[in-house]
Amino acid sequence: MSKIYTNWLRLQELEESGGGGGGSRGPQGPQGLTGPVGPAGADGATGATGATGATGAAGSSLFGAHASFDGSAGNSFNWASDKIASNNVSGVVRDSEGVYTVTFGVAMASANYTVVASAGFENHTSSARAVSIDSRSATGCTVRVERTDTGTQQDEAYVALIVLA
Repeated sequence: MSKIYTNWLRLQELEESGGGGGGSRGPQGPQGLTGPVGPAGADGATGATGATGATGAAGSSLFGAHASFDGSAGNSFNWASDKIASNNVSGVVRDSEGVYTVTFGVAMASANYTVVASAGFENHTSSARAVSIDSRSATGCTVRVERTDTGTQQDEAYVALIVLA
């Protein structure tokens, strides 16, 4: 035991027994070393969940094709030179007057798609042109251009179609 501690114990004994009475207390000793840090406390409670953010815009799964061409060349129709515009159309073949087979560059998932088509160039005051869809497959479709007054098939200077899948 250290001398200081021993002296302190004696002093305590004297005070408890009432003996030694009246002596003065000595000066206070220096502060002792700091002890080790205690263990960390428990984690606090979890905070409330924040508000849900807004839903983002839906992506589009729309896929299709479009083409426009000049079909007025008749038997001399050539997709490479008579094409006006296209997307996902690899070719158009003239089967007969006013009848064209359109082949897609990338096939549709099925034949369940929509074709919107029109035909005509300049002013057709005597008869409008109707376009009907003869057939559809995943790889293409066949369209027919007809005069509405006579029902005869017609090669037109402007035939256009849009395919939406």
